[in-house]
This record gives sequence, structure tokens and C-alpha cells, in this order.
Amino acid sequence: ALYVDRLYRYRDPLWRAVQHGREGGAVTSAIEALLLLSADAWFAGTWDDVLAAGAEASALCQDHGYPLLAGMSLSYPALVAAGRGEHGKARALASQLASWGGPRRALLLTQRAHHARALDAISRGDFEAAYSSASSIAPPGTLDDTPQGLWVLFDLVEAAMRTGRRDAAVAHVKAMLDTDVASLSPRLAMLAAGATALLDDGTNDAFERALAVPDAGRWPFDLARVHLTYGERLRRDRATGDARRHLSVAQEIFSQLGAAPWAARAGGELRATGQPAAGE
Repeated sequence: ALYVDRLYRYRDPLWRAVQHGREGGAVTSAIEALLLLSADAWFAGTWDDVLAAGAEASALCQDHGYPLLAGMSLSYPALVAAGRGEHGKARALASQLASWGGPRRALLLTQRAHHARALDAISRGDFEAAYSSASSIAPPGTLDDTPQGLWVLFDLVEAAMRTGRRDAAVAHVKAMLDTDVASLSPRLAMLAAGATALLDDGTNDAFERALAVPDAGRWPFDLARVHLTYGERLRRDRATGDARRHLSVAQEIFSQLGAAPWAARAGGELRATGQPAAGE
């Protein structure tokens, strides 16, 4: 459920497990439920809920001596910090994940650290660092080593294209198509189509397919990133009116999430079309 975007179906039983733990029941189950709810909230764009669930999970881990799960509880707050442009916090949390997971060969923790670093780097416009971090999780053209690679599909391709590594981007998109990741969930279908669109093949069909995915609004941050990159493409192609439409949607979603660097990127693109960004 975690990696194929089905967690939203299980919110009620997960919250029951949390409540059971609060009332003196199984603490481990409560912690694991809180971690899953944190993941669900990250993808759903309710980022304050990520922080609340993560804080409760972390406190339970400290009280009951669960160091591995305590490390896991940092994963999603690190992503929120990266998304919101809290760069110092994102780097600190990623370092904690890596420093605990690395010596213990807890691969998932080090991969989560790379994910947070990749997202933080993209939010700062450092696509070289983003490529390094994303490709550390899943080398270009490979999707069968770890499910965590499903969380950096778009990051890796965008960073590859932005750093002149078109061959790497093409290889990764080919892997998505060969393994049919789009069949796993609407979110992955949206991102696979969006990543395909980044290859700049002279058409915008793949962008349109990405935005036509059913229930795309269930994953607002991912949706806004597709709108943003589509708007950037359209602006470069001098399709000013359409560019403004997509960039405005992206800026609005990012602003609602508190994703300040991403909202600023969309705003900068809007200004380049001759339209003031929201709030100006």
C-alpha cells in the first residue's frame, strides 16, 4: 500500500491502531501506523499532519526504545522541510537519517536521506546535487532494485535533463515504460507521463496525459510539479496564455502547501510571461 499509493484506503484502521496504542495497547503497531499516516499525509499534501504524526511517533520511540523506528520518524518531516524550503532543517534531518542508517546498513534510512537531499537540492535549483542523490537510490535505467526508486522517478529525470544527462533521462523513462509503473497507481501514471514529457520530444502530448490522470488532485505536490514543468515548457515555446494557466495553477497549489521555493519558481516563470505573480 505504501509504494503503490493505496494508503488512503486504510486511514481508519491505521488511526484505530494509533488510538489503541494511546490507550495502552500495542505500541509498536501504533508507531508503525503513525509512520504510514505520515507517508499518506505527505503525498496528500497535508504537511502539518506529517509533522504531528511524526512527532508523536518519535516521542513513542524515545519512550519505549525503538531506535530504528525513531530514525524512520524523521523521513517525512525531512521531506516537508525540503518542500517548504527549510534548507538547514532538511539537511540536518537527512544527515541524522544517514548517520544512523549508514553504519547499521539500514538501506531504507539512507535512501530516505537521499530522497530528502534530492528534493531539497531541486528546491534550491541545484540539479547536480539532486541528480547525485536521486541516482544513489535508483541508478538511471533501473527500477527493480528498491521500491524507494518509485519515489524519485520525476526527480531523477528532471535533474538528468537539467544537467545535460539526456541519455540517463531516456534510460530511466524507458525503464518506467518497460516495467509499466503506470499500471501501479494513478500517481505513478501521472509521474511517468510527466517524466516522459520532460524529454522534450517536440510535443506536449505526454504532459496532457499526465494531467488527465484520474484523481490527480489526490497528490497535490506531484500535480503542481507537472503543471510547473509544463508551464515552463510552454513559456519557452512562446505559448504565453497556456503557460500562464499552468504556472498559475502550480503557484496556487505550492502556496497552499507552504512550498515556498516552488511557489517562487512558478512566480518567476509567470513574471517572465509578463504576468505578475500572485501577491505582487
